[in-house]
Amino acid sequence: MSKLHKMIDKLIEIRISTNLPPEAAHDMDFIIETLIDEVSVVPDWNEDITPEEMEDIKYFQSVIRDLMSNRLAMA
Repeated sequence: MSKLHKMIDKLIEIRISTNLPPEAAHDMDFIIETLIDEVSVVPDWNEDITPEEMEDIKYFQSVIRDLMSNRLAMA
């Protein structure tokens, strides 16, 4: 299982096991759904990726991590 799949599974576990306020629950649901929809769009790490693409991917990952930590901190 890829890291992205593991991350989605962990987010689902957190969402189910915590009692979040309605707005935070909605936001977390949206993030989970977006990740599930985009899982097939994620490039294969075994293929050649340009350094610029790799930088963009790492930036996106950091933004998602920050977004999730901010959402969970607000809950």
